[in-house]
Amino acid sequence: MPLPGYAELHCRSNFSFLTGASHPAELVQRARALGYAALALTDECSLAGVVRAHLEVRECGLPLIIGAEIRLTPAPAQADCTAPLAVARAAPAPPSHPAPRLVLLAQTRRGYGNLSHWITVARRRAPKGEYVAHASDVEGKVPN
Repeated sequence: MPLPGYAELHCRSNFSFLTGASHPAELVQRARALGYAALALTDECSLAGVVRAHLEVRECGLPLIIGAEIRLTPAPAQADCTAPLAVARAAPAPPSHPAPRLVLLAQTRRGYGNLSHWITVARRRAPKGEYVAHASDVEGKVPN
């Protein structure tokens, strides 16, 4: 009995700066050469590589799954209202564990729109080249 088809569901391209190395078209070509059933392109808080991957999958017929990886920003520590003003304004201690990362895959056009909207909101909250994504965003509280 043959093995079921394999699909890579978490793959970063060179559009995930400093973490992904291959061009989206190269990733699609390699997935096709390895006989993958599909490939999910999940760059960090970006859909930038999807356009180039889409052009390549149109040529070879490999199904493309659109997604993104999002690192949630830890919530700032709540200031103690009874503490002196200097202590209340002190920077919170760094978290003892890394922020959780989510891999989000769009299953429909609406899902793609929601993902695109969240990426836009997260990017607009931060300086250029960075993003801030809150856990409350996942709960459907993303501002317009």
